[in-house]
Amino acid sequence: MNQENKNLCTKPLNLIDRISKKKAENENVLIVCLQCDKEFQVNDSCDQKNYLSHLLKEHRLVISDVDHIGHFQKYHQYWKERFDQGKIDDFCYKINTNMAKDDKGEVESFYMLCDDLPEDKILREKLNIYNLEKALAQQEMERNDKNYFKECLFCGEQIGNNRSNVLQHMSDNHNFNVGHADNLVYFDEFYQKLNQRISINKCLFCEKIFYNKQILKEHMRKKQHKSINPNNREFDKFYIINYLVNINQTKLFVNY
Repeated sequence: MNQENKNLCTKPLNLIDRISKKKAENENVLIVCLQCDKEFQVNDSCDQKNYLSHLLKEHRLVISDVDHIGHFQKYHQYWKERFDQGKIDDFCYKINTNMAKDDKGEVESFYMLCDDLPEDKILREKLNIYNLEKALAQQEMERNDKNYFKECLFCGEQIGNNRSNVLQHMSDNHNFNVGHADNLVYFDEFYQKLNQRISINKCLFCEKIFYNKQILKEHMRKKQHKSINPNNREFDKFYIINYLVNINQTKLFVNY
């Protein structure tokens, strides 16, 4: 182990034993099923998966590549209005199963919304551009906000002037690195998600929950879990690169 890595392992990671004074507001986003009157919350990826599971099981309807849809609520609203204007067969691909001579079981019909459909492709492209422009405008506002103050997630020190200083403090003093400030957006929501996890003694990398702050601190230090879980899709919205990926993904389909 070289000296640089040794210093990373031994440098202390402090965690203050506190709960955020201001809890994140829960904004319940409700949608009505595309095919029935049942309502669903789609506040996060878990809610969304629950709704997509309902569409598949109850209505044999699949929405492909949901992760590449820039604004799911607007996308859903558009197709809800379109489905009210005609039959589902008019808008979706229809896939019939058990159609071969040797197939056993009843014939089942499934429907799919995907970007191979011209109308769907155009809609996704517009929503991805809308989402990118919205994120860039928010990022510009956050960069220019010089009166921003926030407590460090680990030691509680008040850090000010801008969001970049908050991240720099946590990197320099606690070896916690989530990337450069210029790559982040919707910082307040991002901060709240991190703070909520720490308040329940949850490791930000492996996402295990520990008995108290001290055990969590030792775990994060020894395991070098001083970043967020790269496989947790809940954090995707806070990195501007993901909005660009969706735009490039759309262009690939357009040029295909």
